[in-house]
Amino acid sequence: FHGKRTPEQALFSGQLFPSTDMKLTMEAFGQAVHDVHSFLEWLRSEVTEGPVGMLGLSLGGYITSLMASLDEDLDFAVPIIAPASFADILWDHGEGQPFREAAHRQGLSLEDLRELMQLFCPLHYDRAVPADRLLILAGLGDRVVPPSHSVALWRHWDRPRISWFPGSHMLHVGRSDYLTEIMDWLGETLPSGDKSR
Repeated sequence: FHGKRTPEQALFSGQLFPSTDMKLTMEAFGQAVHDVHSFLEWLRSEVTEGPVGMLGLSLGGYITSLMASLDEDLDFAVPIIAPASFADILWDHGEGQPFREAAHRQGLSLEDLRELMQLFCPLHYDRAVPADRLLILAGLGDRVVPPSHSVALWRHWDRPRISWFPGSHMLHVGRSDYLTEIMDWLGETLPSGDKSR
């Protein structure tokens, strides 16, 4: 729901992804997976040498995690402060909000919401990318995406490398350190012929 796909009721491009409207949110995740898959296909057809991977932050990290569960041709994936379950994020941040109240009135629980959203949840799938090609970065002080999400993804992915920085979702203390770590990790992880690309 960005750009030309922005619905009329949205105040700005991207406002409704994600949102508490499950229909719109599920449609947006479907769009995201389709668009990323199409872009990766195009990129692989245009760039014949070097690795193709994904790195994303927050919602982008969630899509990165999801694609690492769906695309076995990814050479690497680096989710940064990424939710492991959007159902849990919506539920946990919905305390006292209209969304939670409506869910309670309809008899919906967190488990029901997890089941509704499992199609687009990385925890619903086995990882498609080898564990040694995965790097999870998480903020120790993150209250938007609590550290428990990174730990859940780390466990689900058979404990790949995980790195913690002292910041939060909005304040990335140590950002230059973790960017250096990503570059060093890519140099160590990718095949020797790919390191310079």
